[in-house]
Amino acid sequence: MDKKSKIFFLVFALLIAGSVALTFWRIMIARDYMIEAQAECDPKLEKCFVTKCDPANLAEGETCSDDPQADTSYYKIIKRKASRIPLCDPTSLDCRALVCETGEADCEYTYCDETNKEEQVAECNDPSTYVEPVTDTSVQDVSTCATGDVCDQTPASIASSSTSTKDLIDEEVINEADIKGKDMESEEEFKRDEVGTGSDEIVK
Repeated sequence: MDKKSKIFFLVFALLIAGSVALTFWRIMIARDYMIEAQAECDPKLEKCFVTKCDPANLAEGETCSDDPQADTSYYKIIKRKASRIPLCDPTSLDCRALVCETGEADCEYTYCDETNKEEQVAECNDPSTYVEPVTDTSVQDVSTCATGDVCDQTPASIASSSTSTKDLIDEEVINEADIKGKDMESEEEFKRDEVGTGSDEIVK
């Protein structure tokens, strides 16, 4: 190998090493790249991507909860520079990893529309017509109620409870009336006995 070839391969190796080192510094140290993730979205105020639990797409062992509110997810897409994202748990209330700060450069939200919903395999919600899913409370946990905790009652259970309470009140009123009636009868008999005794003494 001549001198020119050695110089060529040396320069080529240095370029590769420099490129690898620069990439390592940019990604691992400076974190100079963009992150795209799903962020929380308020369906009452924002046009969110909407996905619902589909048993056919769940991993083995996972199931839907049969609760419309728990099985429905609302999100928006956030693009933020990695160097601006704090190293914290995104599920923590104090973590602002997936939040664009006011006036922050290189940070933006993408909301649902007709052109990008297919890419996300989701539907779009309309904040002006949003109605919060109603949780089915028709079945009560008897074991929980038995411990003395307050249970969420359904209209049917409330009506039944009200009827039972009314029956108890009516029964108490009737019992009180019977007691008062018996007391009045006893008082009248006592008075008649006194009158009869007085009359006998006068005759004697």
